[in-house]
Amino acid sequence: MKKLMLIVFVIAASFTLRLNAEPAARVGGFFYSSLSPHGTWIELNTGVTVWRPRIIRNDWSPYMEGQWIWTDDGWYWDSYEPFGQIVYHYGRWYYDDYYGWIWVPDYEWSPAWVEWRYDNDYIGWAPLSPYASFSISFGIHFSNHWVTHYHHWNFVRFNYFCDPYPYRHFAPHNIKYRIYNHTVYRTNYNYSNGRIRNYGVDVDYVRVRSKQDIKVRNLQVVRDPNDLRNNNGRNGDVRTLIVDRDELRKENFKDVEVTKSKERTSLETSKIELSSVKDRTILKENKDRNTEVTLNKEREQKVDVKENRNLDTKKNQVKVNEDKSILKNKNDRSSNESVNKNYSKENVKIDKSRTENPVKIEKNTSENLQLRKDVSKNTSKNYEQKKQNEVTYQPKVNYQPKKDVKVNTQTQYKKENTSNNRTQSFDKNKTNTTKFNTQKNNTQKTYTQKTQVTSNNRNNTTKQDRNKR
Repeated sequence: MKKLMLIVFVIAASFTLRLNAEPAARVGGFFYSSLSPHGTWIELNTGVTVWRPRIIRNDWSPYMEGQWIWTDDGWYWDSYEPFGQIVYHYGRWYYDDYYGWIWVPDYEWSPAWVEWRYDNDYIGWAPLSPYASFSISFGIHFSNHWVTHYHHWNFVRFNYFCDPYPYRHFAPHNIKYRIYNHTVYRTNYNYSNGRIRNYGVDVDYVRVRSKQDIKVRNLQVVRDPNDLRNNNGRNGDVRTLIVDRDELRKENFKDVEVTKSKERTSLETSKIELSSVKDRTILKENKDRNTEVTLNKEREQKVDVKENRNLDTKKNQVKVNEDKSILKNKNDRSSNESVNKNYSKENVKIDKSRTENPVKIEKNTSENLQLRKDVSKNTSKNYEQKKQNEVTYQPKVNYQPKKDVKVNTQTQYKKENTSNNRTQSFDKNKTNTTKFNTQKNNTQKTYTQKTQVTSNNRNNTTKQDRNKR
């Protein structure tokens, strides 16, 4: 019975291996066909397709069930899981709030896509997020300020780092925060001979801290997944699967079911810089462009039909307007002819009146000219009279009379200026000036007489004084 049970178990195991190998060997859509038996493909509401492993345990995390091996290409993660040859060497991992751990596919191969932390006692690793991409000049860089949460790190002591089952020696969750704060961050990725190399923490430092003799093992590249069955002896070569990009880019996955999700994801797909995501976005953009082109063609056809209809209606309107304009022109012409006839009759009447009464018109014109001449003469006379009335006499006086005389003349002059009639004031001014001149002469005579008297008196006094002496 025991032998029969063993034979049945071996047959069942071989059958399951064949089933697992058959989809992996498919040419088109390698990722989709090989990973669909071990999980579900989900199309997020942003249009990016991701893979979610079918694992029930809550304590599971990527890069957990396997072993670290030092190779020519750096630190290589040798996974014990059936999907490990793909998801730990291609693509990135992300912990979603709704779905948990999801894998975003990418075409670049690496020994392991992880970031490192270490100190003198512990060494830790965590899966790189989809926001991390590799470039030859910069190495690993992030599209945003991403920091992996300390819960997603796996820490072990150095002496358990190369252990075949390191997950048995993981630091507990209540200590991770303290270890995380004391460790130093490191990523060390290079590119040589057409492949990416993950050197991470220096192997010599790991040898010293772990006190172990870590040997270099060779990587043997395999193109067929069936060759991975007899893989990885303890001291032999390490077989790894590297698929051509052209095969990976084929998205012929007709036999694979992809569930469309309506739930929101915390993954910001707009900040992902992976090549596979870019290619998908380009394909979608091309599809959208093709649909837009077809829609535009249909719209243009509709527009052409509308334009033709509009042209027909416009032509009909133009004909109607032309007929209306012809009728209007006829009516306008008839009305203009009638108006011209009336106007011509009136002109004939006026011409007749002009021919009959030419003498009257000439007489009227001559009379008007004489009136204009008389008016101009009268206006000139009035203008001259105004000028004469406006002229005033202003005598120039060089002699300054005595105070009494001056006051009298000023008062008289003021009274005379207050008169209303300008002609009377002018005459009064003349009389005043004559009076003033006579007074001036009298004063001058008196003044000369007085000066003579005074001079005579002085002479007499001088003579008397002389005689006395």
